[in-house]
Amino acid sequence: MAQASRQANIRDGGGETSNGSIDDDSVLRLRWNSHVESLQQLFENLLEQQLFVDVTLACEGGSLRAHRVMLSACSAYFKRVLYETSSKNPVIIMRDVSYAEMDFILQFIYRGEIHVPEAKLPSLLKTARLLEIRGLSDKLDKPVEEKPEATVKQSKPHEQQNGRKRRSSETTNGLPGNSPPHSPKLNGKEAKTKKQPPVPIVK
Repeated sequence: MAQASRQANIRDGGGETSNGSIDDDSVLRLRWNSHVESLQQLFENLLEQQLFVDVTLACEGGSLRAHRVMLSACSAYFKRVLYETSSKNPVIIMRDVSYAEMDFILQFIYRGEIHVPEAKLPSLLKTARLLEIRGLSDKLDKPVEEKPEATVKQSKPHEQQNGRKRRSSETTNGLPGNSPPHSPKLNGKEAKTKKQPPVPIVK
């Protein structure tokens, strides 16, 4: 392999002097053809044997151990969390993340592919988006959320004046009198709050 690279360098005009000796400035290119595949297999073996694992993910139903370098490389979410901790072997408590879903995500990180039952796919993709897993949570793949349509009702002048009085009497400290602070209402119905990424607890 190195011999072929040296001959290519000679054809380019360098590497060998007129007397047949090798020039000290010649550069040989050595290539590991199966580099990516070998590293993938090595890390997968390390995970299966639980060697050099340095982070624990405590999920609902069990815990999993992994390598922080793999989590950080494949998830912007884990990269931020692990960057902020000084613990050598942190334990991250993953709220609202099941053991089965986290196991699927780890398999995808280490192997690059997984086989998932179709019924579990929507929930798995939702968790992957919240954890910002590369390959499963591309920003372009996120659906555009539909905004609720605003209904405008025309009222008469005297109704507007009475309405302002009612609104002023029902409002205290800037909050509606009949609605709790964390339960906004739209057209008499509670507005659905967007699910946020799980808040990690690092020990």
